[in-house]
Amino acid sequence: MEIVQPPVKVTLFAVVATAAPLPTNVYDNGNGGQGATITATVAGVWTVDGHPLVPGDTVLVKDEGTAANNGLYVCATSGAGLNTVLVRSALMQSSGQFPEAFVPIGGSGSTLANTAWICNNSPQTPPVVGTTAITFGEVQGGGGGGGVPVPATAGLTAMSDVGLTFEWEQAEFNVLAFGADPTGNVSSLSAFNTAIAAARATPRGGGTLYVPTGLYAIDGDLSALSNVSMRGESGTQLSFTNQSGHCLQVGGSTIADLSMQRQGSGLALINLGGGVLSNVQIAGQGGSDAPAILLTGGPSVVTDCFIEQIVLETGNKGLIEFSSSWSGVADTRLRGIVVSGVDVIADPTMAIVYVTAAVNGVFSFTDIMVVPNCNFNYGFYLEAGTTDHYVVVDNDFSGAITAPVFDGGTGIHKLVNDNPLRVGLGGGTVTSVTAADATITVTGSPTVNPSIAVTPGTFVGVRNPPRTTTTNDDMFASDALLRVDTTAGNLTITLHHTGAGNGQPLSVKKISADANTVTVVDESAQPIDGAANQVLSALNQSVTMLYDFTGSEWSII
Repeated sequence: MEIVQPPVKVTLFAVVATAAPLPTNVYDNGNGGQGATITATVAGVWTVDGHPLVPGDTVLVKDEGTAANNGLYVCATSGAGLNTVLVRSALMQSSGQFPEAFVPIGGSGSTLANTAWICNNSPQTPPVVGTTAITFGEVQGGGGGGGVPVPATAGLTAMSDVGLTFEWEQAEFNVLAFGADPTGNVSSLSAFNTAIAAARATPRGGGTLYVPTGLYAIDGDLSALSNVSMRGESGTQLSFTNQSGHCLQVGGSTIADLSMQRQGSGLALINLGGGVLSNVQIAGQGGSDAPAILLTGGPSVVTDCFIEQIVLETGNKGLIEFSSSWSGVADTRLRGIVVSGVDVIADPTMAIVYVTAAVNGVFSFTDIMVVPNCNFNYGFYLEAGTTDHYVVVDNDFSGAITAPVFDGGTGIHKLVNDNPLRVGLGGGTVTSVTAADATITVTGSPTVNPSIAVTPGTFVGVRNPPRTTTTNDDMFASDALLRVDTTAGNLTITLHHTGAGNGQPLSVKKISADANTVTVVDESAQPIDGAANQVLSALNQSVTMLYDFTGSEWSII
């Protein structure tokens, strides 16, 4: 009978393991093991099991003469003329993290590559870090050095030699363990870049940086977050200065729960080449071509973010820009974004969201709110040549836009429930428009609702929500339903057929229980189903009519 073992969850990983004691060094136990270091007494690059250490390498140290110094370390300093420094990993620096910890080794070593090791210390008597001897035993069953072959890729993999399976878990790297300063007094650039390198060394090639509450000064260029995620918490702030490139270069990652700001100009605050921005607060100044968020690939999601106190210089196309260098799957969603306090310098033609002609695909822009006093000319702008866009907008730009909310493009657009919705179209087909307060300004030659032919300069009124009247009233193409209360007496509703030839039906309903009537007539005595008028006399009686310009009359439907 085959015995099936449960999966072993793997959260630790070392690029290399020692096969002998390290060169002469000094151990500092830090704060009870947290931040503990091993520092070389002689300058020069250390070679561990045939592998020259570089900053960010994770090392399983298991052969020290003082066994209390053993454990999992991250190389913080290494290079010609430098004293190598190893720092205890944040994943193995406190007493409870050692017992039975399972550490697979990568393929870089000459004798212990692709082996796996387990800490021999017992959970019943966890070690006192820096005092108790810490030892490791190799998982037996074949492979380099007699251990079990350990793959360097993600996924569920059989360890047939011992009848086990295991699966990788994404490791999390606390930037404080790499020397980051949460007070903002000292630059944390080196610490962050070392942590990023360590995260890349995980089996999946991308762990997660954990950034605790604090202010972190990033003075210089941060390494790209390619498949490396970053997670903060309430009160996590990143302050960027002296960047020659983007503040955050993100690809296939998740950035969540933090705020960031930049002092001085540069490229985009965030370059998103696929991935997720969630609950991120963005502030600062851009350069001549530096949007707050530059999207260069997909699929991407920007959700529940705040963009505020941004200064956009002349030369920018938009606050959020889909780049001409776009690549990847164009399935991108912007959702739940609040824009506040944006200062556009000498260039009010910018859009909140700008899509270049090179970007084609499926996009969703929903629940984006821009507070007043943000000087933008467009809400959404699709550059001429963009195609195949299906745009859903449910946004609030009250008082923040000086021109149409939507302009340009040749694709298919669906516009829903904007307040107010002001749309300037340079082309394409609008399949449906529903809004409480809306006007479409046609600036090119698009089709608005496929059955309608419109020409440049045409204004198409979009349906208002149902309204109620207690007096004589008028109905226009923008009215969908008029509810009439005749409690005070007989009333007349006048239909205005000018502009109603857009195929929009008008409905009138009597909503009061009394003997009074509602009389429906046309503004110029055009017939309604061959009659001069229609009379509603009973509670909840209604009539719905459609105007036919070819026959110059209303038809009841």
